[in-house]
Amino acid sequence: MATPREPTTACASSATERNPIGLVVSPIVPAEVVHVDVAVLGAGPAGLAAAWYAVRRGFSAVVVERAPRVGGLAGSLVVGGQSVDLGSHRLHPSIAPDILTDLRDGLGLDLQWRTRNGRIRLHGRWLGFPLRSLDLLRHADRRLALEVVRDAAWAPVRARRRRRARGEGDSFATQVEARLGPALARSFYGPYAQKLWAVPPHRLSAELFRRRVSAGSVSGILRRLLPGAHPSGFWYPSAGFGAISDALAGDLERHGGVLLTGTEIESVRPNPHRVEVDVGGGRTIVARTVVSTVPSRDLLALTGSPAGLIEAARGLPFRGAVLVYVVVPLPRYSPFDAHYFPEPSTIVSRLSESKNYRTTGADPADRTVLCAEIPSTVGDPVWSAADDALGRRVCRELVEQGLPDPTPASVHVERRSHVYPVYRLGFEVEQTLIDTHVAQWPNVAVIGRQGLFVHDNTHHALLMGRTAVDSLDDEARLDHERWAAARRAFAAHVVED
Repeated sequence: MATPREPTTACASSATERNPIGLVVSPIVPAEVVHVDVAVLGAGPAGLAAAWYAVRRGFSAVVVERAPRVGGLAGSLVVGGQSVDLGSHRLHPSIAPDILTDLRDGLGLDLQWRTRNGRIRLHGRWLGFPLRSLDLLRHADRRLALEVVRDAAWAPVRARRRRRARGEGDSFATQVEARLGPALARSFYGPYAQKLWAVPPHRLSAELFRRRVSAGSVSGILRRLLPGAHPSGFWYPSAGFGAISDALAGDLERHGGVLLTGTEIESVRPNPHRVEVDVGGGRTIVARTVVSTVPSRDLLALTGSPAGLIEAARGLPFRGAVLVYVVVPLPRYSPFDAHYFPEPSTIVSRLSESKNYRTTGADPADRTVLCAEIPSTVGDPVWSAADDALGRRVCRELVEQGLPDPTPASVHVERRSHVYPVYRLGFEVEQTLIDTHVAQWPNVAVIGRQGLFVHDNTHHALLMGRTAVDSLDDEARLDHERWAAARRAFAAHVVED
């Protein structure tokens, strides 16, 4: 690993301070002006990966994060004496092999391979998830199973109709019905889309289907059901998913990078040869290149972009989520890692149990913690409900769905406002306007789920961070040809659930 170039400061202090995850922050924190090669805005997996790979290339790097801890939505917290995640997170097997090697060997993460073991509640029945042929035949509603088979047989006819009607009223709903068939559109994808994004499926962009439905066709789903198909699984850190971000942050600082948590960004000023980032305390970071993961509306406001563009960014909204953690006084609540609830009979969209994602002696033996994810919009009745009322409602509805009564020892609630990008019909217009404007800044690279308004998985975020650094020349300046190719590659990502 190359030794990073030291950040230079106009006013430095020998004082150190400790951030909330226990990492020692560099003595340059009180500096009035800091000159670095790369400044990263946001300490989620994408931003931390960018800074980490920058330091590995020998560049100096500073990460600025508004929150008091790293990880963003991929972070972890402790509830009931157990490490839990902000929802259900996995490293999917499609992660780039060299990035997986970097996590395991470069960072020393204990990544365990786990076979997926989830369930979906449909038509009052439990179906194994991922779907399996024998389980489907035994437990699915017979009418639904027959309709799925019928839709598979009619798939070529629907494909011909789709080609003839290309571009006419195209939406997420039409794509699901044309490619997967009316049965799955009606019973699963339509209700789930409405629950997650609070928008009718026919008012969601067809781009959402391409980015979110990995099977792509009913035949693709059925192929997964064949006996002998490779069992699906995932990688998961034994210490919790947030261990990925913690390890990146820790190794970053051990090798000269700087992490500023609990720090507000006040302005970002791109210039032809550098970018000046003003942060709290009257400090300025002067960087050759900025890698930003903050939402586009925030970045445009920080750069003083035209009001019309900031207004266009309002057309790229996020749906939030309320996470209700139920501490259950049992060693295990169920043998399943996650339960999915696409239907409107419960406000919960997914229930996960962290203990079933890993094997570790660090978890308490006498209790387990459930995480109920509830899609919500800031200010709506669910978002505004009292924590104890949410806990009671979740427990009641889990019983109504056929699950055991959790009889919780305690309840903890977290609220996050930016979770699900909402791809309304026509969102591409606003997205193109913003991308065109940002591309005029010669030394700013935008990555990450929130920065690019994408649904990407964590393995995509890590790849974005590395690719942004790979797009820098030896002077830490953005090579625009390489970066343009990288952006085209990002557009081809497909989310895995």
